[in-house]
Amino acid sequence: MLGLNEKLQLSKADLFEKYFNPGTYILREGGQTTGLYVLLKGGVSISKNLTGPQKLKILKPGSVFGEVSLLSKKPRSTNVLAEDKMIVLEINENNINDLKSEIVLKIQKNLLIF
Repeated sequence: MLGLNEKLQLSKADLFEKYFNPGTYILREGGQTTGLYVLLKGGVSISKNLTGPQKLKILKPGSVFGEVSLLSKKPRSTNVLAEDKMIVLEINENNINDLKSEIVLKIQKNLLIF
């Protein structure tokens, strides 16, 4: 999870802030979008379409999601649904290299435990 310091640094970077209402899908399994997201406010549920959507995990602010497709260039492997009013930062291939190294390292550590 990203701490307050890292979230503040991310908020100052040239990234895209996005807002979602409860019940809105941010990502859908099988989707072709790339980019990862840092959850700044609210919560999201991660689910997979097995025999219908099955909730796998709930993420809180500071969590990172969407990284698998960014790294693998493959379609999205899960659904991500806004549980609350939420704010995320979208990070794509082009702007991930502009982030401070300590933030990139923290994101990489998050990828290893996710």
